[in-house]
Amino acid sequence: MKNIYLLIMTLFILASINSCKRKCYDKANPDCEDYDPCYGKIVSGDFTINQYSSWPVDPRSPLPEYCDTILSNGASFKAVMVDADRYFWQIGNDTRGFTDNKAEILFDDYLKDTNNLMSSGSNYYKPISVRLNVYNNASRCIDNKDTFKTSSKNLIFARSSPWFGAFKGICNSDGITRIVSINRFMAKFDPLGNLPRISFVNLPNLLGKDTITLKSSEIPTVLTSFKFFWWDTGDDKIHKDLSGEFGIDGLNFCKIFIQPRSSGEDFIKIDYKYVASDGRVQWYSFSGTRLK
Repeated sequence: MKNIYLLIMTLFILASINSCKRKCYDKANPDCEDYDPCYGKIVSGDFTINQYSSWPVDPRSPLPEYCDTILSNGASFKAVMVDADRYFWQIGNDTRGFTDNKAEILFDDYLKDTNNLMSSGSNYYKPISVRLNVYNNASRCIDNKDTFKTSSKNLIFARSSPWFGAFKGICNSDGITRIVSINRFMAKFDPLGNLPRISFVNLPNLLGKDTITLKSSEIPTVLTSFKFFWWDTGDDKIHKDLSGEFGIDGLNFCKIFIQPRSSGEDFIKIDYKYVASDGRVQWYSFSGTRLK
């Protein structure tokens, strides 16, 4: 009798296991009945461009910013399809012919030559043509028409970001229309080596002081790209006072995003965090458009 009971329990367990397996429906899971090895496979010749430099990037940053206009001296190119059989990049007049699914290149020599500017005194350099060829062997997941994919884009370098200037807009805290200016200048004396600074004028909710100055290369974290400026001390207890020096109250986070428009009325959004001397943390946001 005991053996019959054990046999019944064993059959019941096996039936339960099989029943669970039959309930597995996931095309991406090899253990499921409807598994499809081609599910989610991307076949594309497209690629992204984002800012790159030889300096390390803080992992907390919002970068990469996928944008064909670059503010630094280098660019990173990455294929959307990361598991193709072969790649070939043609980047400007570079004869090296990169063959990985990504490439990171510094353009120092190109940027030093003022003849590469769009015009004398221009903020932009002449476009650099970038083409990617993607090759795939025909297979169960690759049709014959997808064995070759290609795309091209123009890479443009800028000498400065469009987020400098005067902008008219509203702060979320009071709804008052005001003009906020963002300026870049060199300090007359800077013990860190005459580093450039960024000044915000008429940014509201800062204890009545309408001007703050941040060192644009100050540690712990400052990152810039064509559309972004991102500054963060990383700790609510470590922040700048309103004169730009470390103190008991001030800003410890600021992020600027700008979207250039062909009309010249560029849209800007400034998010910043103020830390009071008593430890209170307040978030503010300013949105506006460039004054012509």
